Amino acid sequence: APEEKEATILTDKEALCTPKGQVMLMPGARSVFDVNRELGKNLAPKRKQLWAKGASDEAIATVRKLAGIRGLTDLPKPKVRKLPDAVIQRNRCRVEKMVIEPEGGIRLPALGFVPQRPSGRAYLYLHGEGKAVDAAAGGPIEKLTGDGNVVLAVDLRGMGETRRPRSRITRFDKLCGPQWDTVTLAYLLGKSYVGMRAEDVLVCARLLSSYAAGKKPNEVHLIAVGLAGTPAVHAAACEADRFASVTLKRSLVSWSNVLEHTVTKDQLANIVHGALTAYDLTDLAGILGDKITIVEPVDALGEPIGKAK
Repeated sequence: APEEKEATILTDKEALCTPKGQVMLMPGARSVFDVNRELGKNLAPKRKQLWAKGASDEAIATVRKLAGIRGLTDLPKPKVRKLPDAVIQRNRCRVEKMVIEPEGGIRLPALGFVPQRPSGRAYLYLHGEGKAVDAAAGGPIEKLTGDGNVVLAVDLRGMGETRRPRSRITRFDKLCGPQWDTVTLAYLLGKSYVGMRAEDVLVCARLLSSYAAGKKPNEVHLIAVGLAGTPAVHAAACEADRFASVTLKRSLVSWSNVLEHTVTKDQLANIVHGALTAYDLTDLAGILGDKITIVEPVDALGEPIGKAK
């Protein structure tokens, strides 16, 4: 039988791979966050060059390719199922509960707010925390109907009713959001949540143009709150002619801001792999010009820009 020889035991100091036990405590050490910040700054001139001539066909095609957003004509017509006995009559409007299926296996809960006398204007209302946040009687959505506006409030995939309260490994939820594992799976399959949600936006906008419309298609306006802002601005930038106006409320100011923060909150679903090689969210907003209004933009921690730390 083999005999075990006497071994020399290293001291605690000798066992250290680095002088203080951590690579980041060594002089000149750089973290992945440091590397990404430098890379982001180095890529800025390349982005500026691509967008120097504005929203060129090349620039829009690059956005579509990176985010994975198909042209509207390539997107299937959605199936719409109105729920039985699900019409609520309010003072200003009636509310219709429905489920929109933009593609096979994906079901988006939605509420249609139809005033007594539709004006021909319609608002697609998207809230990162779900349509229910602003859908109560007398709330922001119902107030929009006061001028005859039709409103379609939709929970994009992974938001509202379709958002999981927690993941299987909850320790990542606070920073990455409870969708982190499905976001990662989508990435491994070559897809982005931003792109898939942007396609949801486009399908719903096309549907809204004829929902409760008169002889002419509705004039479609877009309102996106919170985490819905990133996919919304992608959709609007790719199909700018589809929207009469775009309003972003408490939406992420830019991906460059994400790089500036070592710690971020619930931004994993709002990233597009490799996007900063070609564009930032500010470039997309620039496409829309006077059509877009940005209200109370937030940083990567969800805090208002300029708020004292």
